[in-house]
Amino acid sequence: AASDATDFTAQFDPDFAKELQKQGIIADAGNITPEDMEKIAAITSLDVSGTEDAPGALTSLQGIEYFESLTFLKCDSNQLTSLDVSRNTALTELQCSNNQLTELDVRQNTALTGLWCYDNQLTKLDVSANTALTWLSCENNPGDGVSTFPVTAWFDNETVPAGLDV
Repeated sequence: AASDATDFTAQFDPDFAKELQKQGIIADAGNITPEDMEKIAAITSLDVSGTEDAPGALTSLQGIEYFESLTFLKCDSNQLTSLDVSRNTALTELQCSNNQLTELDVRQNTALTGLWCYDNQLTKLDVSANTALTWLSCENNPGDGVSTFPVTAWFDNETVPAGLDV
C-alpha cells in the first residue's frame, strides 16, 4: 500500500499539502494516505487565504479536486496562477481574489451563489452557467486593457439581478 500513498502525495502541490498539514487536515504532507483522502473528500469548508499585509505563498492548489464535498473555498491573497475547481461541483462560495489567475473556469460550478475573483489577471469570465449567483465581484481584472472586462452571463446589462455587483 506504500506505493498508493506515494501516488496520493504526488497529486498535491507540496506547499498546498504543507498548508493542509498545518491546519491539521492531513497528518504528514510528505505522505498523504488513503485515510487522509477520505477525510479530504468529506471536508465542506477550506480557507487557505493569506492577507493583504501577509500574502500566502501558494502558487497552486493542485489536489483541490479531491475535496469533492467542498461548498466554501477561500484562497484570497496568494500567488495562484491557476485554479481548477471543475471537480468541486458542490461549491456555493468561491473567494479567489488578489491572486495572479489568468483564467477561471466556473462552468461546472452551477451551485455557486457567491464568486469573488477581483484583483487577478483574468481577461474574461464566463458565468453563463452560474444562474444561482447572487454575488459576483470581479473588478480589477485587466481584460484586454482597452475595452470593458468581458463577462459572459445569463443576464444582460438591463437585467442584472439585484445584489450582483458587476
